[in-house]
Amino acid sequence: MRVFRKEALLLTALAVLLAAGSSVSSALSYFTTYTSARGEYPIFLNRQTEILEEVSDWTKHVVIENTGEADCFIRVRAFCGSQYTLVFTAGEGWSQAQDGWWYYAPVLAPGQQTARLKIAITGVPTDESDPQDFQVVVVQEHTAVLYTPEGIAYPDWNLSANVQPKAE
Repeated sequence: MRVFRKEALLLTALAVLLAAGSSVSSALSYFTTYTSARGEYPIFLNRQTEILEEVSDWTKHVVIENTGEADCFIRVRAFCGSQYTLVFTAGEGWSQAQDGWWYYAPVLAPGQQTARLKIAITGVPTDESDPQDFQVVVVQEHTAVLYTPEGIAYPDWNLSANVQPKAE
């Protein structure tokens, strides 16, 4: 008789848990269906760029194309091994900042390309009997075009998903 009571008690407890569990899902669906959010956060989409590189005579010719659907600003940086030196020749619109990046000043509209940025590799040994393998890595970034209240375009290179754009 005692075994029967334990089994009955366990079955009753299981039935109560199942009944409670089935009512929780309808309560959760109520909250997910009838809740709302307030506020806003700007999301900048539809910016995409492509780096176009050609190499000739120990020089990389770099052009960035805006393949997205929105205007953007561009910056470029290049790295190589310590045994070589990079010498930059900037086309129209390019300028180097103290942070080591090369910035393209005009706003790059969809479908447009930057002027050519030449990156010459110096210090390459002329003795071809022992050629050295090396890489010159070109990194490019783009960011949204933001506007001051006066309508002047500017980039915010610190803009991320957790940072709101600031007016200058």
